[in-house]
Amino acid sequence: MKNILILLITGLLSAFSWAEDITGRVVSVHDGDTIILLTPEQKQIKIRLAEIDTPEIGQPYGNKAKKALSDWVFDQTLTARSNKKDRYGRVLAQLYLGEVWINAEMVKQGDAWVYRQYSRDPR
Repeated sequence: MKNILILLITGLLSAFSWAEDITGRVVSVHDGDTIILLTPEQKQIKIRLAEIDTPEIGQPYGNKAKKALSDWVFDQTLTARSNKKDRYGRVLAQLYLGEVWINAEMVKQGDAWVYRQYSRDPR
């Protein structure tokens, strides 16, 4: 029983600490919080910016949010730090262009808002 408990706790801790860095070039910006990243292996990965939200295309400011994200990341090589997928199969990630945290920059510019229900970062 003790060994099973240790295995269970170890599995839970590793699930919470898992993080994957995906590096690639942004080949498409779907909207203000979703991109397509092309990896060096030529694999396209749909990424949803974690912990933020933007208006959808067709809603007020939706096109502005898309343009803002596109201005930051389109055709740029960046790193997506992820630890899970959403219910649509998209990778949820924090995006970094060098040292610039894109998710936070979108909020700072007023083109996105913090999705407080899912945010774990006090900043």
